[in-house]
Amino acid sequence: MIGNSSYEDGTEPTTADDPGWGPVASEDTTDRRDSADHIECRDLVLEYDASAEPVVDGETLSIPESAVTALVGPNGSGKSTILRAIARELEPTTGRVVLDGRDLEEYSRKELARELGLLSQHNVAPESLTVEDLVRHGRYPHRRLFDTMTEEDWRAVDQAIEAVGIETLRDRPVGSLSGGQTQLAWIAMVLAQEPRALLLDEPTTYLDLRHQVRLLEVIQSLSDDFEMTVVVVLHDISQAVRVCDHLVALEDGSVYDSGPPSEVVTEELMAEVFRVEACIEPGPNGLGIHPVAEIE
Repeated sequence: MIGNSSYEDGTEPTTADDPGWGPVASEDTTDRRDSADHIECRDLVLEYDASAEPVVDGETLSIPESAVTALVGPNGSGKSTILRAIARELEPTTGRVVLDGRDLEEYSRKELARELGLLSQHNVAPESLTVEDLVRHGRYPHRRLFDTMTEEDWRAVDQAIEAVGIETLRDRPVGSLSGGQTQLAWIAMVLAQEPRALLLDEPTTYLDLRHQVRLLEVIQSLSDDFEMTVVVVLHDISQAVRVCDHLVALEDGSVYDSGPPSEVVTEELMAEVFRVEACIEPGPNGLGIHPVAEIE
């Protein structure tokens, strides 16, 4: 089975994959970054084992619409756990996730897949599958079992492949791609679902520097050019500062601070959350974060 997608035989995807992205005609030309929050987590308690301490204990946070929100924090701080709750992969013990003012639980599986696209850390596809075939699987929420691809389906596939810049890889087997190329192909698959919001769990992990930069550029373009809401978990706070409009810093399952990165990322945050002494300097490309020493 393809992770986060489905086969033509009707095998269901394992995650919420498919909302609506891309340029959308609208009469409202107001900057949507000033609009209401797209996603809200209200009083969330999240745990994997009822006998253990919650990973996230009663937290509330908001994800602004048409902006890139980065979740950052040390290992075990609850970043990926919150992302899984937003994707409805993990049911809250208490609290709720609200999407466009509507409880997440009210959405059907396919309806949610047309709203949220999730790319997890580990995705599996047959190595012989071509990039085009992989991306085509992203159309499952818009089709019924055994439906043939429509002109609209192919338009979405073409647009997704073009958006991440992998046109020359279209006919290549997935198994022949580099790590960075494979990650871009998976993102294209999720984009072919036409989601309104994209959820990414540490997408730059294991990529070389060149492909990390390329991936961050793609993430920025999805928000800037296509007005998508993007929520991304990043291990590297310097990458988060570069790519995001809104930053949520987590510590031990709690929200330490949230807001514009220029306001959230301080020497105090680096010391208390990441346990490093650091120098924070504004620069032409945003904040420069320079770790100096570990804090015992």
